Amino acid sequence: MKSLFWKIYLLFVGVNFLTVFFLSFQFSFSFTRFFIALIPSFFIGFFLSHYFSKKITSLNISIKNLSQKMENEHDALTEEKNRLATILNGMMEGVLVTDAKGVITLVNLSFQNMMGVKNCLGKTIIECIRNNEIHSIITQVLSEKKSYEGTFSFIIATLELHCIVHSAPLIANGLSLGSVTVFSDTTQIRKLENIRQDFVANVSHELRTPLTSIIGYAETIRDGEMTDKETTLRFIQKIEKNAIQLKDLVNDILFLSQMDSKTLHLNIQILNLKNLATELLQDFQSRVNEKKINLSLDFKDDLMVKADERILRQIMTNLLDNAIKYTPLSGEIKWMASQQKDQICIAVKDTGIGILKEDQARIFERFYRVDKSRSREVGGTGLGLAIVKNLVQFHGGSVSVQSEVGFGSTLSFTLPL
Repeated sequence: MKSLFWKIYLLFVGVNFLTVFFLSFQFSFSFTRFFIALIPSFFIGFFLSHYFSKKITSLNISIKNLSQKMENEHDALTEEKNRLATILNGMMEGVLVTDAKGVITLVNLSFQNMMGVKNCLGKTIIECIRNNEIHSIITQVLSEKKSYEGTFSFIIATLELHCIVHSAPLIANGLSLGSVTVFSDTTQIRKLENIRQDFVANVSHELRTPLTSIIGYAETIRDGEMTDKETTLRFIQKIEKNAIQLKDLVNDILFLSQMDSKTLHLNIQILNLKNLATELLQDFQSRVNEKKINLSLDFKDDLMVKADERILRQIMTNLLDNAIKYTPLSGEIKWMASQQKDQICIAVKDTGIGILKEDQARIFERFYRVDKSRSREVGGTGLGLAIVKNLVQFHGGSVSVQSEVGFGSTLSFTLPL
């Protein structure tokens, strides 16, 4: 019984052993065959991975180079665009570019300032500046494909603008792509030309008046029509007076020319204003006494100013001379100076005829006279106050006037400390 048990046990163990061995053999064989089958795939995958890795690396480099090239080209285009914008906005002339339909594609800063407009891109000429003449010019250039050059004037806000216009078509392969129009502002040149013409006319008139008197008195004396020495002397005095007037006019013109050409140089010194005013007053004392004018000085003893003495004398002389001319007999003139913060204010107040409000802004213009008949009666070149204004501004100061008709005027100027 016991031996039978062991036989059955050994048989069971043997069967299990054989089964495990067989299964292990089968699994090992299958695994080995699977591994052997994987070996070619591994080497093929390794080869393909290495091959495509090189290709991908090369592709990455190409893409990176292309990206860098595109970035460089973009930077170059941006730089070129900025350079063009800088050039256009730095031009004094206004530039207007349109497409073939007349729609604005580009304007520079000068054009916008000249025309007083903004946000013109994408608009037509009429929509942007509302000017039929400019619209007609550009329409003509676009339709006829011919350049245009001309001058025209128009009103912007309340100002009159004068321009020279150059307009040309943009053509490629016979097709019109648009137009480029350049506006040259000649308003200031026109204004200066008018001033020049007025100046020449005024100088001619101012020279003709005393010359005519001199010639008339001289011819009378030459023809021997004078019978007494007293009348002859009076005529000679008239000739002398007109000759002095001519000399003063020429000197004033030369002085203004010197200032306009910037050849006048300042010799700045520290000056005592009261001492200078007292000296100048002596030169006018006979005229003051003759008209019985009460002239008073209101200057502090220690009031000092930095200025060119010769030019300051000229300024104060012209102002005082003007006050004496237009102050009636027994009138009053007050000459004052004071310090106001960082500047010195010098004023001449008279009890003369006064100046109309509409004339006050123009009395410092060259040859401007409030009352021409009275001005010629009292003498003068018509340039005295213009010289005052120019000389004061040359010193960095300013001039002003306060006046009421029938109650006199106060002409004043300031100089920086």
